[in-house]
Amino acid sequence: MNWDSASEKDRPDNQHDHHPNRIRHALVCLTLGLFCSFTYYGYISFYERGVELQFEDVWERLDFMVAVSISEIQVQDVCFSYGRHKALNDVSFSLHPGVVGLLGPNGAGKTTLMNLLSTLETPQRGAILLDGQSVTTSDGRKKARPRIGYLPQRFELMESSSLLRNVRYAAWAHGLSYNMAEEAAHKAIALVGLADVELRPVRSLSGGMRQRAGIACAVVTEPSVLLLDEPTVGLDPMQRIDIRRFLDVYAQTKIVLLSTHMVEDLAAVADRVIVMDQGQVIMRGNMDDLAACGKGRSDALASVWELGYEALMDAKHRQGAEVCSTLVQSDELKKVRDE
Repeated sequence: MNWDSASEKDRPDNQHDHHPNRIRHALVCLTLGLFCSFTYYGYISFYERGVELQFEDVWERLDFMVAVSISEIQVQDVCFSYGRHKALNDVSFSLHPGVVGLLGPNGAGKTTLMNLLSTLETPQRGAILLDGQSVTTSDGRKKARPRIGYLPQRFELMESSSLLRNVRYAAWAHGLSYNMAEEAAHKAIALVGLADVELRPVRSLSGGMRQRAGIACAVVTEPSVLLLDEPTVGLDPMQRIDIRRFLDVYAQTKIVLLSTHMVEDLAAVADRVIVMDQGQVIMRGNMDDLAACGKGRSDALASVWELGYEALMDAKHRQGAEVCSTLVQSDELKKVRDE
């Protein structure tokens, strides 16, 4: 047959017949290839989850064990402003393992300081060092975050999800694998006394339970630095005692900064106390130093620590921050006591 003169219908390579067949054949092969790939990698995924990820968990656990060894935090001449409002003004102090209380009136700069220590904000001037490593750089913040647990004054939970899922998610968000997150979540929930309600949705929990749920999220990875902003708000006396017991044990090897208005909580567990007002540190010392500031004052309705705090505020407002800026020195302590 003369193919040049043949009709379009008689051509062996006509596009109406063989070309669509080739396309269909290619699509079938592609589909089969993708199916086999997904099946293979799906099997590998399940296999790894059951076996190989155990090795990943081991290495991850070792990474976290190495990461949690922070022995000192240094805050050096830190300043931070919101527009024209200076929230922190040349704040300096150091933290070591133990419970350090943070006291001060509303607006003193405590929450801003917490945000800076947790790396949510960056100092506009000065430096924050974790074992000599600055957290003012992007790389420094990335390395520091797995080692820091933070419970802000206001926090959100997944209302429709169970308590266990909330805490497990917090662990996963800090870098733990699924298996480790599950184990850590159970441990943290038991630590705050909520093991019997861990499967209940968060929306069904009471205010005190929600506060303890937030604490569980903060400690789920056993961070070496724990920042707690008003953690005992909404807790009854027995629950507050439980939190104190937990902090007393936890802070034996870790740094805990506890911001609160409840001086009794600090008197029970705090090794040191920092008092702030108007963005400045006006006192650094222990609870005995704070009580000594109120020497000579008497009030049946106030504790010795509250009287000391009251004396500090009075001295600060009358004569300025310089009176109390080095209060840990005996001469300055005597000056405030005599007043």
